[in-house]
Amino acid sequence: VEAPDRETLEVMLQQSDRLAALVDQLLELSRMESGDLPLERVPLALAPLVEEVVREVGVARGGKEVAMNSEVPRELSMVLADPGRIHQVLFNLLDNAVRFTPPGGVVTVSAARVDGRCEVKVADTGPGIAEEHLSRLFERFYRVDPARSREGGGTGIGLAIAKSVVEAHGGQIRADSEVGKGSVFTFDLPVA
Repeated sequence: VEAPDRETLEVMLQQSDRLAALVDQLLELSRMESGDLPLERVPLALAPLVEEVVREVGVARGGKEVAMNSEVPRELSMVLADPGRIHQVLFNLLDNAVRFTPPGGVVTVSAARVDGRCEVKVADTGPGIAEEHLSRLFERFYRVDPARSREGGGTGIGLAIAKSVVEAHGGQIRADSEVGKGSVFTFDLPVA
């Protein structure tokens, strides 16, 4: 039993908050996978949404010396998507990229029309991911480096949620990486 001092109580509160967030994410993922979470698809301009998420990740990861760039053309065709859900996917991918990119690195979001769809890429100059991990990245609770992921506060659920959201939009998501050269996460959405 610990003494009920302020520091101990703050740690307990933080751990309780993390556990509550994990339960919420698991419930949300279950609803998505069962089709119980409706999407509110509307024509959506990606450039302003990407710029908003870049700003938010910059605030959330303040102090981390990683440059973030948006290379999403304003004239890009609109996509047909749920803005809140695509925000969630972008935030997760950008936050992960910044978290695992060392100081002085760069994270870039780009988008282009490819084969009648809109393809979005989040590329980083991080350490990269070994090939044997790539096929399992989008599984619940899978972590390439469990110790490092826990230090950064990850739950191992974000990429599984991103995959469910993209697939609910009729798209696909994948990761390409080379150890020592960074990673690229790519997903596609229907054009409006």
